[in-house]
Amino acid sequence: MVRFAGRHRKIASPWNFFGRPSVKSKQSLMRAPFSRFRAECGEPGGCVRIFLSVSSILCLMPQRGQGMTNQAITDEKALAQASATARIPQVFVYGHSTLFYWWPAWAFGFFFAFVESVLFDSSDQQAASQVGLSYVALLLLLVIFTNVRLRGIYSIVTLLGLAFLIVLFAWLGWWDRIARILPYLQVRMNIGFYLVFSTALLFIWLMMFFVFDRLTYWRIRPGQMTIEHLVGGGAESFDTNALRFQKMSSDLFRAGLGLGTGDLQVVGAGPAPLTMANVPFADRKVRAIERLISVKPDTAIE
Repeated sequence: MVRFAGRHRKIASPWNFFGRPSVKSKQSLMRAPFSRFRAECGEPGGCVRIFLSVSSILCLMPQRGQGMTNQAITDEKALAQASATARIPQVFVYGHSTLFYWWPAWAFGFFFAFVESVLFDSSDQQAASQVGLSYVALLLLLVIFTNVRLRGIYSIVTLLGLAFLIVLFAWLGWWDRIARILPYLQVRMNIGFYLVFSTALLFIWLMMFFVFDRLTYWRIRPGQMTIEHLVGGGAESFDTNALRFQKMSSDLFRAGLGLGTGDLQVVGAGPAPLTMANVPFADRKVRAIERLISVKPDTAIE
């Protein structure tokens, strides 16, 4: 309703005051397609054009449905293959360098720093010298045990030899002489040395353990063994049916320092056997590999 000079006039519009179409406008909108169809049929060749357009639409609908069905089947196959690959059991084998056995150096370094700062008096030079001698002896033993391999019977012979020397020194009375000489050996290290040396060694140990030692590893699956090289993206694959996995005889000292570490060897991959040195929990890895290679590749993904 619009007011003009005191009079009311109605404006013809398909929409009412609230923005909704009126009843007449709804009926006109519903009759519009049919009226257009009747007008086109009345024209020359109009019915033919309508028939051709409807036929083309009906022909395209099955093709579109078939394409969607093929795409759905392809997606289902891709998802099934990805899920099957994710369910394939596999074992990863990582080797480490001899620096892996140097964890007592930084662990006892922090411990001795705590002992000197809390338990010992700074004026007690004799106690500090005893702690320094103990730390030097620890470092020397680590150097020997990490560079000299004593496998199998050799480690037992070495232990028996050390026990014999201890008993011989006690029988000859040399331990008393050594004990009287030790107070004159002054090897003192302050707290700063223990903290700096242990922190630097711990940083290097962590970098080797979590970064550099993991650049090359073995991945064993049912029927396949792959040697992965992260730097350069290289990989070598072998059929496990022609391979023989074995654990080399353990080094008693390295096994004790490295939480059951050992060397794994694969025979049959080439003219020379493949060796992964210093593998933690080597016995457990060998048992897992033996169970894995006994599974056929076809039954592993069922």
